[in-house]
Amino acid sequence: MSKFYYGKNFIISESIPHCNICGEEIIIVRKNRQNKMIGCSNECCKAYNTKNRKCLVHMAFGEKALNEYLDTLKKTRITNKEYWINKGFSEEDAITKVKEIQSERSSKVKKRGKCNKETIISKLGKDKATTFFKEKSRFCVEYWIKRGYNEEEAQKKISSIQSRNAKMQDFTKKNLHSPRCKEYWMNRSGMTEEEAIKQVSEYQRTFSKEKCIEKYGLELGLIKWEERQTKWQESLHKSKNLHVGYSKISQDLFNKIIEYYNNEEKDYVFYGTKNREYSIRDNKTNYIYDFTDLEKRKIIEFQGDIYHGNPILFKENDIPNPYYKNKTAKNLWDYDKLKKEIAESRGFKVFTIWEHDYRENKEKILKDCLKFLEKC
Repeated sequence: MSKFYYGKNFIISESIPHCNICGEEIIIVRKNRQNKMIGCSNECCKAYNTKNRKCLVHMAFGEKALNEYLDTLKKTRITNKEYWINKGFSEEDAITKVKEIQSERSSKVKKRGKCNKETIISKLGKDKATTFFKEKSRFCVEYWIKRGYNEEEAQKKISSIQSRNAKMQDFTKKNLHSPRCKEYWMNRSGMTEEEAIKQVSEYQRTFSKEKCIEKYGLELGLIKWEERQTKWQESLHKSKNLHVGYSKISQDLFNKIIEYYNNEEKDYVFYGTKNREYSIRDNKTNYIYDFTDLEKRKIIEFQGDIYHGNPILFKENDIPNPYYKNKTAKNLWDYDKLKKEIAESRGFKVFTIWEHDYRENKEKILKDCLKFLEKC
């Protein structure tokens, strides 16, 4: 027999080998001459290694038993109105009684005094307070060392918890709530994939030059636009999320291209030596692009022969990039392909050129770029 005690209430059950939430086996330990259920053996299950009574009841006895258990709790706890209604109070009197109890408890807590982060630092000092906080967090090594683990075991324990939490999260659901993702528009408005991509690009251009002029007037609108652009780029560099690296030869080509733009159009163009390189953030990663025309939603990627592994010069298993010695040419190609797909999912068209081709015939590549940008 396995017994679960919850104050005066308890539920007795015979051998229950499987979890009612996920179907995996339940971990049972013999303690004090009783079979005690610790939790589910499945790391992804919410009943894994938990002390939550509701989870344990749901795991062991199913959803019906959980609802019955919650009903009994409502009738036995004085902080629930059902308890007082069962005693003969009316619904209004029961609600007022619950509020009185809650106010009494909160006043008792206030009398104890606040124990926030600032008070702990003032009492213990900065160094002792940091160790105190680390010993309280199970994502820190100090927490597990205090409980008898060595440093290696502690790190393994933290990584296993983090991997379990990652498995339990459904990242596809996040895209449904973000208007910067095509899934949001497809699910909400029933758009096709192409329509959703266009909608994402329109949403990302909410703070455009034209809208600034409409809102603030010509002079003030241009000032606001320039301030926003400089502020945005500075914030990316300060946060160290944007790592700029470009070659002189690529800037030579882009400086020739920009001559075909008028002054108003130049505000929408981004590359290394002008407005800095444009970046797109996806899954906590910034993807930086060489030449970006925001108005026409077009990108030119200038790929260096060595740094990107030109397929004319390198094979799949070669390691061309001296800064990434663990990455083969194929790894670099896969990354560039992913980078292109991310830009295309945001409504951009991408045109790729190689350094080798530009050195061979600069005029031809310049004409190809101008044709792609509709500047012929």
